[in-house]
Amino acid sequence: MKGRASRRAAGLAETARGTARGDAAVQRPMGAQERSHPAEEEGLFLCFRVGEERYLLDVATVKEVSRVQRLTAVPRAPAGIAGVIDLRGTFIPVVDVRQRLGGGETTVDPRSSRIVVVGTGGRVAGLLVDALHPVVRYPVSQIQPPPALALPDGAGCIAGLCARAGEAFLVIDAAKLLASGMERTAAPGAA
Repeated sequence: MKGRASRRAAGLAETARGTARGDAAVQRPMGAQERSHPAEEEGLFLCFRVGEERYLLDVATVKEVSRVQRLTAVPRAPAGIAGVIDLRGTFIPVVDVRQRLGGGETTVDPRSSRIVVVGTGGRVAGLLVDALHPVVRYPVSQIQPPPALALPDGAGCIAGLCARAGEAFLVIDAAKLLASGMERTAAPGAA
């Protein structure tokens, strides 16, 4: 099982590097030189950017990453749902992460914006993000709970905070991000 997760993470890292940089030269994943003590449990996280903030998402929840395709609007969809996409014959809802976290609507940049398809808690959805960064390893014990007073309403999907190379990263709980308001837009057969 661990080998399968490692292969999946390696594939996601390669996909993230290739799609984020237009299939530019392969770069070493961020933190590859900054390995922690081998006895300490590390998690693998897909790193992405929304606005100026960087987020981490457990790669175990990530099914695939794709370029942004045409989104079909869904009448009366919950706030934060950008629309649906046809992913190989299955329609899945796409969450505008920026809007879901209390920001404005995302302006799609076809050069850098991506849809991260996640599956958790019986739900499958795409996450519209501004840009991808490489998959990173991070010691789970160093992820701190978010300070409640610092989080805006609707940010209950922030599972924690961590720092790396002097920069703060917000850790997203995919299950909580998808739980709010997804019932009306869940694709048949996607659950």
